[in-house]
Amino acid sequence: MQSPYLPLFDRELNMSADERQAVGLTTALLFIRRQQWLHRRVELLTWEDQDVMRRSISVDFTLPHWVPKQLRLSTQEPAVIAVPITVFRKGTLAHFNLSNEGSDAVPLLSGTQAGALAEMALVVTAELALDGRQLPASIAGDIQRLTWDRRGGEDDWRRKQPSDTFDRLFSPGQPEPELRAKLKQHPIFVPFAEALDDNFMAVVLLTIAGGDRRIIHFAYDEMIGEEVTDLRQITRDLFKGTLSRRVGVFASAAGDAASFHFEAEAPEGLRVSSRVTLTQPQGVVQRDGVDLRVEKFGSYRRVHIHCNDILGSDRLAVLLRIGPRSSTIVRGAALTSGLTLLAVIAARLQLHDIHKRSAAGAAAALLVIPTILSVWVARSQEHPAATHLLWPIRIVAAAPAVFGLASAGVLVSTGITFWSEFTLWAMAALLASATWILGATWRASIRRQERRSRLRSKRPKDRLPSES
Repeated sequence: MQSPYLPLFDRELNMSADERQAVGLTTALLFIRRQQWLHRRVELLTWEDQDVMRRSISVDFTLPHWVPKQLRLSTQEPAVIAVPITVFRKGTLAHFNLSNEGSDAVPLLSGTQAGALAEMALVVTAELALDGRQLPASIAGDIQRLTWDRRGGEDDWRRKQPSDTFDRLFSPGQPEPELRAKLKQHPIFVPFAEALDDNFMAVVLLTIAGGDRRIIHFAYDEMIGEEVTDLRQITRDLFKGTLSRRVGVFASAAGDAASFHFEAEAPEGLRVSSRVTLTQPQGVVQRDGVDLRVEKFGSYRRVHIHCNDILGSDRLAVLLRIGPRSSTIVRGAALTSGLTLLAVIAARLQLHDIHKRSAAGAAAALLVIPTILSVWVARSQEHPAATHLLWPIRIVAAAPAVFGLASAGVLVSTGITFWSEFTLWAMAALLASATWILGATWRASIRRQERRSRLRSKRPKDRLPSES
């Protein structure tokens, strides 16, 4: 039996009105009822580069038994069916790939084909909202423009503003204002049109039978918006020990499946924490008066967020914060800086005795510090994201070597003068500042771990976005 989707791929074939009705209604029902057949969606975010993150997603679903019957296909044998598994924010997907559970490539409908399918689905929904009345040409044209629109843009914490086409679809100033007003009041058509205004419908073509369970994997790269910081802010963060980078991730498809899992893995040498904000069109979601914002603290290589009962209209935003792990450079640099500080203070207090004997031994002790520190500062094959974030820490971590070298030079090159004494005290003061910064960063990492333990014991068990 010929697949009803074949005219999407062959321009010489025409799709009859009945076929358009069946295909559009099937697609609309699959999209609107997606939480009933999409069981689980898992998303893993990793850093490919300092400005690029990789979003790897898997979708576990069972095709409903009614789909082949609705398409007038055999209910006993597999057939070629277009399954809308997710939506993508309108824009260009970089390095996109798609496969099934056996790592075999799966065909994805092109933008033109998916646009035609989305148009048929939205037209059928509009006709049902208008009690089966055929759509006027003006409204049908607006629906076509909305579903085929290629507008893009960066994800934002807030929902993007509706497009001009979306506003035109419900505008009372356009032809057929009564029908447009009725569509605007319909509880199913409006969110469906809104979803297609924001997103492309990702549709895979599968040979599948009703009741078959499948897993589809897909991944794509996404640019990371650069966080605007100035030198003063970096300096304040260094002295507070809170140097980190914040990355916002918008999970527009979090409500597609009955169960949604989001994981973010920090680059090697960094830790990651997360904060989740779940919103509905009317505002921030609350349950029993509790704001459902969740934050996970601690020195983690990976964070995991799990949501069970998100509605399709809900919007989930995740704020990730990556920072240095104490084991990367901070702990060793803090200890080395502290030892250098003690050595310089001892050299200053015993300056007269050192010059009476020989300054070479004390200078050699101070010159050992750069050798030890180089093990911590020079890290080959480091992840670019870690290099991008840790450059202020590296500058501070290199300070003990510079100040130790300068102090050794004072000991061997001059006698006991006011300037030699002043220089050693100045080196000690600068080393104290560097030690404070490195120690504060180390302490902050420990405090976040302790805070995470306290929050875990106090967190309400019925909070919607759960973590593990």
